[in-house]
Amino acid sequence: MPTDTTGSTEVFPVIVGGDAGRMYVSWQDDRAGPFNTWFRTSRDGGRTWDAEVQVSQFIRGFEYKTSDGYTFTYGDYYGMAWDGSRVHIAWGEGPDYIGPGNVWYSTGW
Repeated sequence: MPTDTTGSTEVFPVIVGGDAGRMYVSWQDDRAGPFNTWFRTSRDGGRTWDAEVQVSQFIRGFEYKTSDGYTFTYGDYYGMAWDGSRVHIAWGEGPDYIGPGNVWYSTGW
């Protein structure tokens, strides 16, 4: 996995195009310690970007999740699609790469 100069790890970057000039990007990183899933939008073909949005959320009942994030990415489960009106993101979270873990889903951008 690539590591940036701050020591965090970023994985599974995905980018999709939308309406004219719109681009959407999503990824997972551990900049806060645990991993989180992130999303960002450009309205001008990638010249500028809106603020990052944290997509992953704390949900009780999963040992690998805390209010700061999740322990690790689960498998290679990651994808993003634009359906003509909204972006859909699916990603894996778990205690480690091989699990057991879960695949999570979010939409609405």
